[in-house]
Amino acid sequence: MQVVSHSSDTLRGALISGDPKLQDLYDRFSTTEKKLLNEAFNPHSALFRPITVCSPSDWIPSHPEPAETFQEFYRKSERRIPSPQRRTIYVQTIGQFGDSDRHTQEYIAWLTGYCQAFFHGLPVKVQGPISI
Repeated sequence: MQVVSHSSDTLRGALISGDPKLQDLYDRFSTTEKKLLNEAFNPHSALFRPITVCSPSDWIPSHPEPAETFQEFYRKSERRIPSPQRRTIYVQTIGQFGDSDRHTQEYIAWLTGYCQAFFHGLPVKVQGPISI
């Protein structure tokens, strides 16, 4: 098994980047705001736990991608944003998660709740599963 984790400098660089404007905004945060945001820079926090790669067919080793900062992600032209034509998030399972349907249903319930919170105001619809 392989464990993928990142240093606090890497996490800080990914979230704030080297952009002087973003650094200036960060410097103007209150102590409380900085304390909350600094939790994201802690590689052992609940926000960025190490990822355990169980097999070579897992996503990370089978789909290598260069690292990118939040700013690089945000500027991508292919990034999907809500529009009048795209206003629904669809969740569809491909195969099962874990050893039983119960694990799959628990994960889908968690993912649906996450999507509803993160993409506030957009409906989330669960599609029927696709077996593999």
